[in-house]
Amino acid sequence: MTARLKEALPHTFHGEHHGADHEGDWDRLIQTLDRGSFDVRSFVRTLESMGYKGPIGLQCYNIKGDREENLKRSMAAWRSF
Repeated sequence: MTARLKEALPHTFHGEHHGADHEGDWDRLIQTLDRGSFDVRSFVRTLESMGYKGPIGLQCYNIKGDREENLKRSMAAWRSF
């Protein structure tokens, strides 16, 4: 993934992320930041180490549960990064 990020970075002006598992349907691929097996923290640190300074948005499409609680959990995870 690092090689692809290096290729894409000069053309990137906005990033989005969310918690995710490596396999599954949409309910597994878009989750709150504190869930899933994908290492979002490492991904964000990789972007930072490559010099990315643009905005990063939070993808929340179709996440089940209480919206406010989901946002609180995602923000707590983001702040821990």
